[in-house]
Amino acid sequence: MQEAGYLEKEGYLIYIKLPTNNGKYILIATTRPELMNSCSLILIAKNKYVETENNLIVSKIYAEKNNLKIIREYDYKELENIEVKITFNQ
Repeated sequence: MQEAGYLEKEGYLIYIKLPTNNGKYILIATTRPELMNSCSLILIAKNKYVETENNLIVSKIYAEKNNLKIIREYDYKELENIEVKITFNQ
């Protein structure tokens, strides 16, 4: 009997800017954007997050790596009750 194996192949990490109920946007990353319509929640890592000058909430690491201007820092717990609108049409 053979065990199941793994197939390695190139993939993509897609970044998607989603509007929130507070007038800001959250940047998420996914390898499966075609499944976004079935999402009911977004998980938040226990990291520091920031708001950039264009109302975009991203991880602090992402903002620093991409030289984005930071205007406010968030603890991950501050983001727990923000509603994100999934706005994809298929």
